[in-house]
Amino acid sequence: MASRRARGAGRGGPPTAAPPAEMVPPAGRVLPEAWKGIIADADHPARVRGGPFWLGPFVDAKAPSLDILLEWGADGNRLVISAGIDRAKLATSVEPGLAVVLEVALKGDARALRLAPAGSPSAIAGRWLRGEPPPFVVAPGELVVLGLAKRLRVRSSLLFSYAIVPDPADPGRSWLQALVLRQSTLAKLKGGATRVFPFEELYPGEPASLTADLELEIVE
Repeated sequence: MASRRARGAGRGGPPTAAPPAEMVPPAGRVLPEAWKGIIADADHPARVRGGPFWLGPFVDAKAPSLDILLEWGADGNRLVISAGIDRAKLATSVEPGLAVVLEVALKGDARALRLAPAGSPSAIAGRWLRGEPPPFVVAPGELVVLGLAKRLRVRSSLLFSYAIVPDPADPGRSWLQALVLRQSTLAKLKGGATRVFPFEELYPGEPASLTADLELEIVE
């Protein structure tokens, strides 16, 4: 299993002490050939970034990478990525709140890629009620990524909101962006004053640490 300190981004939820067995990254430390037409960076297939919250994409192109321990592994048809995040250590005194995203580097023009919940034949066929795809897709079960060299199926034990964003420096690269958490420790007080509170005071009883995981599978 390959690991590195990721400069990268992710929405919050219950903690997982360890990823479920099926989410444990395969042992392969080198990206197999089957993935090289799909993943844009064979050495660093993913990153974690954080910045002021947007709504599809969830952070903008200026959002900085975060110093997060990111692990990944791949075999011939599965790529599993895992990031451990300490919510209490995040610099979340920003408005309208900090969003953290986990992103996967894809080989393809963002304009040619589509997302759809795996259980929606209409969305997979490109038929949306509004006549066009939404800026982000909610897929709590499985997500399908269309328009790449191979179709991908994406699963997560925690993440369920996704967007495709272009790489401003490379039109041939896109990012599958998954929202990990959104939070803020900046509070407005009576009278208009603001104050930054400790994480424990604003989020009593919520887990400070969580593991965000993504499993990508080549299905055709």
